[in-house]
Amino acid sequence: MNILILNSSELCYATQSIFKAGQKRGHKILVLDPAHFSPLISNIEAGYDRVYDLLPKTATRITIREIDAIVPRIGNNLNYNSYVVEHLSENLGIYSIQTASGLRAATNKFHTLQLCSRYGIKTPTTLYVKTVSNIDFIIEKVGGIPLILKYNYGSQGAGVMLMESRKSAISTIEGLIKNKADFIVQEYIESRGKDIRAVVTGDRVVVAYQRTVRKGDFRSNLSLGGSGELIKLSTDDEITCVKASKTIGLEVSGVDLIKDTKGITYLNEINSNFGFKGQKITGVDIGEHLIGYLENRELTGKTAQPKSPNYYYEQLRTQNRSLWNNLQFFIENRRMKELFESTKDKSISYKDILGKTILLKVKNIYDLYRIVFETFNVK
Repeated sequence: MNILILNSSELCYATQSIFKAGQKRGHKILVLDPAHFSPLISNIEAGYDRVYDLLPKTATRITIREIDAIVPRIGNNLNYNSYVVEHLSENLGIYSIQTASGLRAATNKFHTLQLCSRYGIKTPTTLYVKTVSNIDFIIEKVGGIPLILKYNYGSQGAGVMLMESRKSAISTIEGLIKNKADFIVQEYIESRGKDIRAVVTGDRVVVAYQRTVRKGDFRSNLSLGGSGELIKLSTDDEITCVKASKTIGLEVSGVDLIKDTKGITYLNEINSNFGFKGQKITGVDIGEHLIGYLENRELTGKTAQPKSPNYYYEQLRTQNRSLWNNLQFFIENRRMKELFESTKDKSISYKDILGKTILLKVKNIYDLYRIVFETFNVK
């Protein structure tokens, strides 16, 4: 395969890990800085959009014939660079392990939690704040003191503050709002100074490690001196990580979990440009797993041609027609009615499509429909 890594420096540790793993397995690896890319929107219909690399002095066109897969490793200038990724993947049809919308969502802490909450993933209580009209209300809604303040954009623990007194919380919130800072207020989860980083590729967690804060700090990031150790996640936690990553549009990501003193798991953040320092702690080669994931995808050597303007509409219409046909089958199926008569007021244990065990008491026939659709993927 021809694999394009989008990164501002080919000497970055994570980029080098992916580069070496790709070369070792016989792939051609190219590292380019997307900040020098210039997407072109053509005035000609039917797929004449282009992307040019303007470094060095002579402009070079990036084409679908040259690239089989894109691995974004974007840490700065994300807004512009995400639109470069979008142009390459959506307009030119080159496969990317991360969507542009996923990159933008991951860099926005509130939007990450907003999307995950929408799909039933447990997160700390979080408020997005723009007014000083009722700071007492804000403090109480996140469970009181202590609480966490976070800049909405930031990585490696930067811009994360622990407020341990009401006075400091009020003055800091007032100052942030006055200076028009973009920040969130979050419930403090007592985790005894530990959190979990899990690396997701596709439908699995390839490695997870527990991070512990250094003395005198409350942030566990390895970049801030935190320590770590290899751990094995529970099935439920693995499902949470994979579901969260896919929810925001990332096939490959670093998912951060935090557990309270009762063992309850919360999703904390999702990182598109996660660090590879965990390799040194765990001995797991993340670069090799990432390249292996690309190899195992059903690529035919070249990705699909750019999608037509009606592609998504036709796809939705087809899916809805398929879904309705399947619904009719179950609604009008006499066997379902007979099954309901024999299971009414009884409890049924089953596993949903994510592998989670559910115990459901059958009160009406719609409970049976629910079991069917939670057990099978309807395509």
